[in-house]
Amino acid sequence: MSRSSESFDFRPPSPPIAYRIAFILPWFGRWPCWMPLFWESCRWNPNTRWLVYTDQAKPANVPDNVEFSFLSVRDFYAYFTQSLGITLQSFAPYKICDFRIAYGFVFQDQLKDFAFWGLCDLDMVWGHIRTFYTDALLSEYDILTSSRGGINGQCTLFRNVPHINSLFLKVPNVKEILQHPTYCGLEEVRIDQVALEEEKAGTLKTLRRQLLAAETWNYWEEATELKELQEKGSLEHYPRLIGPCSWEAGRVFHIASGKELVLCHFLFGKQFYVKHAWSYPYWDTSMTGWEMNGRDIVMHFKPGQTRAIWIHYLTTRWGAATWNSIKHLAGNLWKWRKLRELLKRKCPWLIPCYEKIFQKRVTR
Repeated sequence: MSRSSESFDFRPPSPPIAYRIAFILPWFGRWPCWMPLFWESCRWNPNTRWLVYTDQAKPANVPDNVEFSFLSVRDFYAYFTQSLGITLQSFAPYKICDFRIAYGFVFQDQLKDFAFWGLCDLDMVWGHIRTFYTDALLSEYDILTSSRGGINGQCTLFRNVPHINSLFLKVPNVKEILQHPTYCGLEEVRIDQVALEEEKAGTLKTLRRQLLAAETWNYWEEATELKELQEKGSLEHYPRLIGPCSWEAGRVFHIASGKELVLCHFLFGKQFYVKHAWSYPYWDTSMTGWEMNGRDIVMHFKPGQTRAIWIHYLTTRWGAATWNSIKHLAGNLWKWRKLRELLKRKCPWLIPCYEKIFQKRVTR
């Protein structure tokens, strides 16, 4: 979904803002290969801050609005054990998602300069955030989601005040849930139920909107449509945003409808995209955007960037395909060589037959 060339050097305006936003983002272990896209999408949101907690070195070409704190996963969880008075034994890596809902409570000192703090995932890229979360909306609502279905981990904002920051403590048996070794859906389903009860009691206001698209039909989309039917009795005005998206000049679009979105979440597509252009390094000088189609990632280059295009395709597509073919052939040759040695020792009369099969295998 290409855009006009006038948008190539577009940068989002940076008007004075009254409500500052910070997303807390922990990551432990090797950086995923798509991270250059994530960092670049952060760069196009200069009025938003990301506070990253990691045990990895700071990647190259990270924008100034992304701040890093370097610590081990054990030290990261120490924030929660000390603040909440809980003990943690062994746990699954994905368990970290349950703790996200406590960020406002645990990281009070780090968030003191921000009016809102947010949840976000890593397997996504951002559109223009402040287009959807304006000062007018932030002044009115306490919780703002990016899904009609409710509080979601891809992008949800919480007002940075004690009442909202401690909302998770109203989840029944919350400390037992946090100490459970596997993921329990605390930061989405369980906290959303508490938010709905508080909203009915008039103690907070939540804005639920559909600001992201799903790659394919999934359980979350089904739950979202069910909630819409229960509340409004019809799906007539519900935007079913399913299918590929594009990113260009700091903005995300749903290709089929043309609707602008706050983010593009590639939950199911990473296994396809990982084979191609995630790590391409020349965003600022060569590229304007990309499209995802469920099987591939298609890059958009600036005019006159022929050399960059050749480098991109040689290193990602043809190069990767050639290298995979070499590895496949080498693996097969190794297996056949080991088989020949075994036959030579145990069944030497089968060697002529083996040679015929081997020759056909190599020349095929």
